[in-house]
Amino acid sequence: MARFDCSRAHLTMHQGRKHLQDKSPSYMTARSAINVLDNNIMRGINRTTLPRLPPAPGFDGHEDYMNQVKLWKNWIQWEKSDPIEVAADDRSLYNKRVLHLYKNALMALRFWPELWYEAAEWCFESGMQQEGDKFLSDGIDANPESCLLAFRKANQVELRTDFEDGQPGLIAKGKAVREPYIKLLDTIYDLTAQTKKREEHSIARAKEAFEAQKKADEAARAIAQSNGGDGDDEDEDELAKRLQEKEMAFSGQLQAISAGYNAQTHILKKTLTYAWIALMRAMRRVQGKGSPGADVGGFRSVFAEARKKGKLLSEAYVASALIEHHCYQDPAANKIFERGMKLFPEDEHFALEYIKHLIKLNDSTSEYMSSLGQPGYTNHRRCTCCL
Repeated sequence: MARFDCSRAHLTMHQGRKHLQDKSPSYMTARSAINVLDNNIMRGINRTTLPRLPPAPGFDGHEDYMNQVKLWKNWIQWEKSDPIEVAADDRSLYNKRVLHLYKNALMALRFWPELWYEAAEWCFESGMQQEGDKFLSDGIDANPESCLLAFRKANQVELRTDFEDGQPGLIAKGKAVREPYIKLLDTIYDLTAQTKKREEHSIARAKEAFEAQKKADEAARAIAQSNGGDGDDEDEDELAKRLQEKEMAFSGQLQAISAGYNAQTHILKKTLTYAWIALMRAMRRVQGKGSPGADVGGFRSVFAEARKKGKLLSEAYVASALIEHHCYQDPAANKIFERGMKLFPEDEHFALEYIKHLIKLNDSTSEYMSSLGQPGYTNHRRCTCCL
């Protein structure tokens, strides 16, 4: 019995040594990797669970924030390079490690849409459909104004093949594809309304400050006169001159405020316009031409909805007209261009696109083309293409 136990112990020790020998290369690889991770990769990373909004370029904290983005991306890329060499033997473990790191990074960079997009793309490429969809959904919840995430989410829905055949399937798929776009558009419309309110509030505060200063100056003048001031014509002229200068400065201040907010509003309108264009193109792929008010609305119903909601730039009319012409050879393209010229008479880009369209049709007899050479034509600001 004793001899049997000794044999078992000897066998166990032999197996243990063999196991250590087999695992020794993996241990040395992991040891080397952890040294690189601790001393190089993780240095400077703020592993916080309290995310903050990224500062605008040029403001305090922007460079520090972008440095954190760079450090996290470096760490993720290092992990993807499989430093502990487990991908070949255990792909599931490798996926879990990268997925866990993405989740940690997004706790600190929750309001950086690009990282949500990269995480979702990696999941889709790795065959993890459910995890990728969750990254997109969570990213949109955190960044509802992100076109990148909304477009990618809609495209992922568009690729689905689990919808039923026939008209019910087209209706269901169109509704599912529209959802990310509509959420994005609603968010940007809200931002546009908020920008307008901030402009009105800033102008009102500037007017209040000017009126208060004006009253203070009048009170000081009245006190000076009551204390025996001469108030001769020369003083009156100097006072009127100073008052005029202040009013001019105030007018310039109001113009600067409006110009700043107008620039912000133009960016939001441009984003809205291209979001509507993306939705039009998506619905054309899913439902075709369609018709406004029909169950299968297609891209035409989207264009009608966009016009009703407003805040569109001329690019939306160009895109709709070109879809009508190139996809369906429909004469409605000319009507859309004509309508656009009435809405954007001074838009050189739109005028150029309209002229290019007429040239493609070999149409030199249209009212618009014939009016370009007339001396009295003032329907739009003449651009270089019309000279």
